Amino acid sequence: DHGYAALRKLANDMHEEVEHLERDAPASLTAAELYAYQKYFVIRFYSMHALRGDLGDVRIQQKGQNYIYKKGPTGWHVHIGQHKTVRSHGTIDIRLAKSVQEALDKFLPMVRANTSHGYLLSTKKGLNKMSRKDMLIMLRNTTQRRLGKRLGVQLIRVLKTTESLESIDK
Repeated sequence: DHGYAALRKLANDMHEEVEHLERDAPASLTAAELYAYQKYFVIRFYSMHALRGDLGDVRIQQKGQNYIYKKGPTGWHVHIGQHKTVRSHGTIDIRLAKSVQEALDKFLPMVRANTSHGYLLSTKKGLNKMSRKDMLIMLRNTTQRRLGKRLGVQLIRVLKTTESLESIDK
């Protein structure tokens, strides 16, 4: 129901549940609290940007192929240098939506204070680097529990495209 907009509503609902964590000191969070905020962040990200599973490989420093970085007054960007269509489309550099940037401003200090692996996403147990596969499973399980539909990135991409159908037809 409501297509891609349902994902944005879910992100807003999840933010209300974890908003209190934004007031705590980043280093004082438990692994479960960090994971709960991370789930919100992933949903927020995919509610605005319909990438494939590339978020699972993003680093928090400008090194490697996939990373996030802050670019002057335009804010946060994600650089995807290694992805499925890199041969035909080249690297992808996306300026993050304002709501994703705001969430990242809160989430990144939490990640830096609680992990040392250098990646954006972490596992719930042990706070190790989360694999792409685990991130995709987390996304599908969260949408299944919260929306009653098991949404993976492929279906999210279809929903986003369908939402833009009128402009695509033009």
